[in-house]
Amino acid sequence: LQFWHRPKAVSIKLVWAALICTIVPWLSSVFIQIPMQTELGKGKNDELLQRLITSDWIRVIPTIVLACIVFTMVKRSLASSGDEAPADGSPSRKG
Repeated sequence: LQFWHRPKAVSIKLVWAALICTIVPWLSSVFIQIPMQTELGKGKNDELLQRLITSDWIRVIPTIVLACIVFTMVKRSLASSGDEAPADGSPSRKG
């Protein structure tokens, strides 16, 4: 929805970056972590457990980046909406 209905202050590049940062952890979960967890469910395997822990960074880093992107989007949206109305909440007197 952000591709079509977003504040003018939020660039399409930020929306694409947010989408990528959302998809990467999903793909990593489906193709890397879940198969490892399934294998670990069959019995203890210290090497596989260590690989699972290490590969979790594939999900953590994009999630942190996504949080920063969302913060940036909100900050830009609020800054641009501040230009449209007075800070005290009173109606603007344009025109």
